[in-house]
Amino acid sequence: MRYIDEAAIDGALDPVFMADALREAFAGDIVVPVRHHHDIHRPEGEATLLLMPAWTGASQTEAFVGTKIVSVYPMNGARHLPAVMGTYLLMDGTTGAPLVTLDGARLTTWR
Repeated sequence: MRYIDEAAIDGALDPVFMADALREAFAGDIVVPVRHHHDIHRPEGEATLLLMPAWTGASQTEAFVGTKIVSVYPMNGARHLPAVMGTYLLMDGTTGAPLVTLDGARLTTWR
């Protein structure tokens, strides 16, 4: 399975391409359930886990399932770490096999 980091995402995308791709995706047959929001209680402070799944609908010729997983740990500043971190997992929609993971924070920036 490949991992696509921030630099590779920046190198592969441009604003016009991204706007066109998002417009096409949002107009297509994509299933986007309400994101899951889970509170995490830690001795060092409260945190949040967000799960954002989506998949191609039955009318699509290619099948994919994707999930962005984001953690929000406000106390990370004291550790010199970002408060928000994330990963996007893209899977084959026919078999469920993992295909690639991407830097979730960078994808959010581009979106």
